[in-house]
Amino acid sequence: MYSGCGYPQYLECVPKFAEVTLAVYFRKTNKHGDLVGGPMYYIQNGLSKRWLFLAYLFATFGTLTVFGTGNATQVNTITAAINVALEGIWNSENRVDMR
Repeated sequence: MYSGCGYPQYLECVPKFAEVTLAVYFRKTNKHGDLVGGPMYYIQNGLSKRWLFLAYLFATFGTLTVFGTGNATQVNTITAAINVALEGIWNSENRVDMR
């Protein structure tokens, strides 16, 4: 019997589908022949000029997020993996003192 736990995923799919559809519709080809697109492009090309500040806000918040959460999560995961890997090699008796 199905418990109904999959319904939140359907609600997450709606904005993702809209975002991907807009990104594909408003993508452009740059001078190197590469396709470029994404939220900054469909805000800039899909909305009027008075909404252009949203593209800059998106880029700014994305950059700030990298410093706030993106790298911290990766460093935490790498540190945890190294600790697990070295746990079998180093035990409390022969641990190297780093002072």
